[in-house]
Amino acid sequence: MPATKPVTHTPGPWYVGQTQNDADIVYAEGRPNEYRRIAEIDSDNYEANARLIAAAPALLAALQKIVSAEPEAEPNDEYDDMEGAFNDGYEHGVWDMAQIARAALALAEGSGAK
Repeated sequence: MPATKPVTHTPGPWYVGQTQNDADIVYAEGRPNEYRRIAEIDSDNYEANARLIAAAPALLAALQKIVSAEPEAEPNDEYDDMEGAFNDGYEHGVWDMAQIARAALALAEGSGAK
């Protein structure tokens, strides 16, 4: 399984806040008493959009964890008993989730379809 790309974005956690001019922003902590602006949000759904953007580092980590749990090979449908059928179903679920997570990671890394 190929390794994920190294992190090149501003490390999380990210937070939602406001500037002194009441602009809604997503930011990361910097040096003491400083912040690093990630995004300024100016849209109808600014609160929801800001929360989603601020969650990006945690979502990225969750996707990477899902991909790391991916089975080595796609599960097959051959099993001899009920336990084998259950395990195969579980492995198919993990496989499917890992494929979805891998596609989302590709978008985050800039190598996925737009």
